[in-house]
Amino acid sequence: MIAAYGKALLAIAFLIPCTSTHRETSDLEDTQFLKLEKVLNFKNASISSGNRFTFPTEHALYGDDGGPGTSNWAGTCATGQEQSPVDVTPYDTYRAVSQRLRFYGVHQVPISTNMTNSGHSVKIKLKTPKPILATGGVLGDKVYEFQSLHFHWGADVYEGAEHTFNSKSLPLECHFVFQREGCKDPTTEKDALVVMAVHYNLGWKNNQVLEPVVKALVSGRLEKPQDFILKSGGIELRDYMPGDLQTYFAYRGSLTTPPCTEGVTWVIFSERQLVSGKQVSKFRRIKDELGLKVEYNYRETQPLNGRRIFLVTPPVKTVYINGI
Repeated sequence: MIAAYGKALLAIAFLIPCTSTHRETSDLEDTQFLKLEKVLNFKNASISSGNRFTFPTEHALYGDDGGPGTSNWAGTCATGQEQSPVDVTPYDTYRAVSQRLRFYGVHQVPISTNMTNSGHSVKIKLKTPKPILATGGVLGDKVYEFQSLHFHWGADVYEGAEHTFNSKSLPLECHFVFQREGCKDPTTEKDALVVMAVHYNLGWKNNQVLEPVVKALVSGRLEKPQDFILKSGGIELRDYMPGDLQTYFAYRGSLTTPPCTEGVTWVIFSERQLVSGKQVSKFRRIKDELGLKVEYNYRETQPLNGRRIFLVTPPVKTVYINGI
């Protein structure tokens, strides 16, 4: 009876829009939490790749040369109903409480770090002694393995991040791509991909975690589409992440580049990092396959089409005391 009552309360709580952006806690017991993945329908979300296609080689992905640009992407990019990125309006999100996200191996110092100019972004892959894993929270009991991280930026410091907040953009956004353990084909399997996002506010000081990337950009090693391998040391994945990994926005969306695969679980950490304008400017140095500078590489926000965005916070244990 008590458990049923608790679940009923949670069902109501999930449907009440947030009226503020500050963190709130719940006094419900851990055993009474309704699985957030069921509310979000992540469990039943199927991956949809639509019509696979490739761009003609004479055009840049983001249209810097007068090519197709994001508005002319075809396939699921044009017809999908659960596309990313989206605008996050905290006052219109739904507050939810979930078990904690759990990460394993994020503190490993990489054996080597592979930085790549992919032709439209800067991608980083870490070679670590053991796999880097994530589970729990909105991921439920499924386990996801870290694949790589990459960045999105704009032509100036007033734009660049793909997800916006109250229609306002930020200068830089980093995506951490995870793939479900045992997944063979993320374009056809359910619950195959998770993308975690970190946003950056503009600051006066350089972000020391990004300095190795910036130095590689300044050196010209990443100017053209190619790899640059840092063979020793490197920065552990945890340092790229914010301090608070338990307060985040979650929704069901897609990849933000072709083929814009849907069925992706998005986790957008609420805590932001800092980056200097000077550092962001260095990302604009990379060139695509045509030798054109990639001055911006973000996709415009897409309509929600009835989707809900949840502001997720972890459960808080109740402590009983006899006096102070």
